[in-house]
Amino acid sequence: MDGLGRIIEQIAAESASEYEEILENARIECENIWQAGKEKANKQRIEILDESKRLVAQTLASSKRRGETEGKARLQNARNTLINDVISEALNQLHTRTDEEYTVVLSALLNKYAHTQAGELLISDTDLNRMTTGFHEAAKQHELEIVVSDISVGGFILRYGKKEENCMFTALLSGKLDKIRDKAYKTLFG
Repeated sequence: MDGLGRIIEQIAAESASEYEEILENARIECENIWQAGKEKANKQRIEILDESKRLVAQTLASSKRRGETEGKARLQNARNTLINDVISEALNQLHTRTDEEYTVVLSALLNKYAHTQAGELLISDTDLNRMTTGFHEAAKQHELEIVVSDISVGGFILRYGKKEENCMFTALLSGKLDKIRDKAYKTLFG
């Protein structure tokens, strides 16, 4: 081999060696990049998983609170409905009493709310027709003139000039409704 051949051989050997070294460095760098990418991806996966767990726990807690609140509201509505039904039934029972019992109830209201001056007692035709003589006598004792009115059934209105005393069952009940509800609530639900 001549000098030129040896030089070419030496260059080829050095090139091959340099090629192998570059290739090995590229493989190592590629492996390092790959490992760094895997570690970064794994770290991000763990962070995403932790964030997802936190969000799921937060959503579950929020849903639980909302469910408890809605459940309490539904229970309260059911209780209120029950109490309202009981109150409505009590009013209905007042209307369905016998004429004598109904007269006793209205007479008791008359004696409780009548003033010591002359006035008018406004009453529906239906209620007046149910009254026994005891009611008429009580009205006379209180110096009240009985006037048939187009008011609803269930009580009466006492009128003293411009001043009125509403003795209708619904009016008397509405004034005490909160107390009645509180008492019924405590009785029924402790």
